[in-house]
Amino acid sequence: TAFCQGQTTTLTANGSAGTYSWNTGTTGSVLTTSVGGTFTATTSNSCGIGTQTIQVDLLGLPSVSLTAVKPTICPNETISLTANGVGGGTLYSWSSSANTGSVENVNASGIYTVSYSNSCGNSNATISISSSSLLPDFIFSPNGGTAPISITFTNTSINHLNDQWHFGNGNSSSATNPIYTYTAPGTYTVLLIIENSDGCVASVTKTLNITDMGFQIPDLFTPNGDSKNDVFEIIGIGRFPNNELLIYNRW
Repeated sequence: TAFCQGQTTTLTANGSAGTYSWNTGTTGSVLTTSVGGTFTATTSNSCGIGTQTIQVDLLGLPSVSLTAVKPTICPNETISLTANGVGGGTLYSWSSSANTGSVENVNASGIYTVSYSNSCGNSNATISISSSSLLPDFIFSPNGGTAPISITFTNTSINHLNDQWHFGNGNSSSATNPIYTYTAPGTYTVLLIIENSDGCVASVTKTLNITDMGFQIPDLFTPNGDSKNDVFEIIGIGRFPNNELLIYNRW
């Protein structure tokens, strides 16, 4: 037989004899106890002695605790809540689903409650999960151009702590607002990855077009101040840093 903690149970010895004694020192046919254990009733008369033993189990009241992998949840993330019940129960009841196991997976902020019960009653535990937000974004200037060209990237993200830039050509930077020089034409996919103080990560990509200015050498110029062909400029010379320009007169 069994009874719950905080209660008592009554044991009654039945027999034809007139006197009874218990292994607890109590006499009489009835024993009331608030503890569990093995109880033996002994009865006797002129013909002999008879005994009977019973095992009584004291059941504890249920208790449950509830923990989370972390107290905040990131966008598009799922975290686990773990209940730990004590008291001999086997099933859990969650406020968020029909799950009866000890682990509940959640993907949204909120207040979550788990209930754990046995034949003596039930116990509840509650935990609050908050959401952690972050929004990645950036702008760049100028919006493309001809190589070589320096592009200024400005991080306009919301709620970011750490930043990682990937410029689409294998090079990267951890600066908040980097300036990067593209030396070759092409279409580059720029990736910005941000992380906030809760460890949440998000990213955004944008496309940048860099064109080839070509290579042009003028065959004449007229430096007479009329704003027409006044400057001798070799377009694309910057791609040849070791160049050498020789000037000859007509003789």
